[in-house]
Amino acid sequence: MTGIPSGSEKPEGYDSFAASAYSQLCGLPPDSGWIPDRTSAAQDIITQLLSKLRISERAEHERLVSAWPQIVGEFNARDSQPDKVVRGTLVVKVGNAPLRYSLESQKSVMLTRITALLGNKSRIHTIRFTQ
Repeated sequence: MTGIPSGSEKPEGYDSFAASAYSQLCGLPPDSGWIPDRTSAAQDIITQLLSKLRISERAEHERLVSAWPQIVGEFNARDSQPDKVVRGTLVVKVGNAPLRYSLESQKSVMLTRITALLGNKSRIHTIRFTQ
């Protein structure tokens, strides 16, 4: 039979291609010898991929950036922006010293709003301001 293989037939080299594709997606070297575990549930594999690609962290950062005006207020959001999260600390770029001082005094309120936005599983526990 030629053409498209039926459901149970796999083209020649399929397993090595699947292993190679998964290895590349996970950032493993091409000759790592990784062979897919047929007993792994798809959910486990997807969870591992999402963790490796840091999708949840990127999504959390995007939600934080889009809600920044609600967290610090429209006026303060004009000269400040969340930059990155490093080991549980949100690093915020601030445009001037008076605004930095003002935001320093509002840290606890900001953390409460961030927790309300992102939930209790948020990686953010402290805030640091930089110019």
